[in-house]
This record gives sequence, structure tokens and C-alpha cells, in this order.
Amino acid sequence: MPLLGLRVLIVEDAPDNQVLFSRMLEIAGARADVADNGLEGLELAFRNCYDAIVMDIRMPLMDGYQASARLRERGFSRPIIALTAHAVAGEEARCRAVGCTHFLTKPVERRDLVETLRSACFSEAGDPSAGRGV
Repeated sequence: MPLLGLRVLIVEDAPDNQVLFSRMLEIAGARADVADNGLEGLELAFRNCYDAIVMDIRMPLMDGYQASARLRERGFSRPIIALTAHAVAGEEARCRAVGCTHFLTKPVERRDLVETLRSACFSEAGDPSAGRGV
């Protein structure tokens, strides 16, 4: 189980994707919570301790750009993995400019999501605290 022990917040407005991504991460050993939009994601991120956030970019109320920027402004230093179906030129650079540490496009393959989280959160020695900037 490559993600054993990780707690991940999935910020995603599409119910089907919420279920899909949660299941992908749980199969890999992570515990996943879900937020329906960026505002809810901010609230959960500061109420709970997450090892990483998987952030949809296009959402109502507050999009992933705004949510990621606010997380960084408020001191969240752990990995934020941007997910988008709009893989247009400049999208990855825009995501990284607001504080996303990784970038994946939808539809995302389970192995890509799991490997991205594994490499972002674990050191070579397997310590989850070493791979994250707390």
C-alpha cells in the first residue's frame, strides 16, 4: 500500500470524481476526505491535518486557483496537486504560480495520482513527515 498512513483532502465538485478519487486513494492505503468546493476545502484544510490536497481547478464558489493561493497565504506548506480537464497552454504554469506543487490532467490514471502523492509526501526512507513542508 504505497500511501499507507497518509491523510488526503480531495477538493472536487463533481460527485462521480469524488467517489473515484477517494476510492483510488483508499485502495492505495490513504484516508481521504472530500470538499465540494474551494471554500469548503479551505475550512477543512485548517480544521484537520492533511498530508496533501488534491485540488480541482475549475469549481463553483471558489476555484482551485483561489483556494490554493489562500492556502499558501495562510501558511499551508504541504503538497497541493492540481487536477484539471482543461490542459491548455499555460495551465500548469498558472497552477504552480498560485502554489500548486504538482499538476495532473483529467482523466487521471490511478497509478499517476498514487505515484504523485507518494513522491510528494514520502522521503526515500518512507517517513511521511520528511516529504512535506510542515
